[in-house]
Parts: sequence; C-alpha cells; structure tokens
Amino acid sequence: MNEPIGHDVGTVEGAIGLKSASQLACRWLWSAFKDALKLSAFTLNPWQCAETLRYAADEKPLFASAMMTWLQGISFCIALHIIGDAGGWVPSPIIKRLPNLAFVLLYAIVFYPAYWFVRSAIVNLAAELLGAPPRGISFMCSSACAFSPFLLYLPMALILRFTSPELTSGAAYFWVLFVLITVGYTGLLLYVSVRQTYRLNLPKSLLALLVPGVIAIVLGFISYLAISAWMID
Repeated sequence: MNEPIGHDVGTVEGAIGLKSASQLACRWLWSAFKDALKLSAFTLNPWQCAETLRYAADEKPLFASAMMTWLQGISFCIALHIIGDAGGWVPSPIIKRLPNLAFVLLYAIVFYPAYWFVRSAIVNLAAELLGAPPRGISFMCSSACAFSPFLLYLPMALILRFTSPELTSGAAYFWVLFVLITVGYTGLLLYVSVRQTYRLNLPKSLLALLVPGVIAIVLGFISYLAISAWMID
C-alpha cells in the first residue's frame, strides 16, 4: 500500500523540481536579456561607449553577450529580408540568397553567433601576435557590445516598410545611408573595443582588425559560393 504512495510522492517532487528548474531558466534568460539591452543602450551612447566596452572586457558578461549576439543577428537578418522583399539594397549577398524567412532565422540563430565566435578568436590571435595578452573571452564580450548598432536594423526596416510599403527612391536612399552610418559606427566601436581590451596603440589596433577583416571577406565569399551552389542543386 505504501509503495504507490511513495511513487506518487516521488512523481510530485519530480514535477516540482522540473517546474523550479523551468522557472530558474526563465529568470536566467530574462536577466540575460535585460543585461544585454542595458549594455547595448550604454554602448550606443557615444559618451558611455568606451567605458561600457572596458566594463564588458573586464567583467566578461558572457551570457548577456551571447544574448546580445542572437538579438543582433535576428534584427540584422530579418531587416535585410524585409528590405530585400521590397526591392531595397541588401548588403549581405548570403542573406539575399536565402529563400524564405525560416532560412533567414536559421542563419541568424546558428551562423551569426558562430561568426561572432570565429571573429573573436581570430582578432584575439592577431592581438597576441602583436604582443597583447590572451583575452579571448574578454574580446568576445566587448565585441558583442560593439555590434550594438545592429539592433537598430529591424526597427528601421519596419518603419520604412510601414511608411513606404513600395520603398520609394527616397526611402531606399535613406536605407543605404542608415546602413553606411551603422557600419561605420560599428567599425569605430570595434576599434575602441580592441583598444579597451588589449591596450594596444593605434597602429596595432588597426592591424589586429585588418587581418580578421580580410579573412572575413574571404570566408564570406566562400560561404556565398557554397550557398549559391546549394541553391542551384
């Protein structure tokens, strides 16, 4: 008679434990989400960006940085998909070749964070070769903050599609200008990120970014060819 009761008690305790674990995971994700938005907001502020990038490099908020990277990837990729459907300029040939929104989301969730990891590893290696101490995780966190302007892509794309569904020439020119400004500001933030993380001088900081930039262009071209061949097949 006691065995079924004990079995029921164990089942109830297991359910309670599972519920507690789910609540803990939700709280952890919500905390990482709030920290990601907070770090992004401070990074977008020109008067607080250097201090925020230094904080990210020193404190290494890895989970918030990963959340930031996912949000940036989703914002950037979906925005390009929306603008591309309206006939606007899509600066990424890879995203332009993806057939539908499901593939765009898959690329944003899987490949964009992978690019973040590879980019950070290559920059860290280049900085080490230039005499800096190894700070790979620190640069992963600070570089995630440096790409905070990419969070603005989706709101801007939605605003443009809402105000100009057919994407008039004026809206198209504004979109191109917006992309150039955000890319330029992101490049500046990346430079500050290298300076704040590795304490390198100006020439070495630029060189640490130049080498990975060339490698990224080569890898991007290879990825584009692979996706193009897969789409043809």
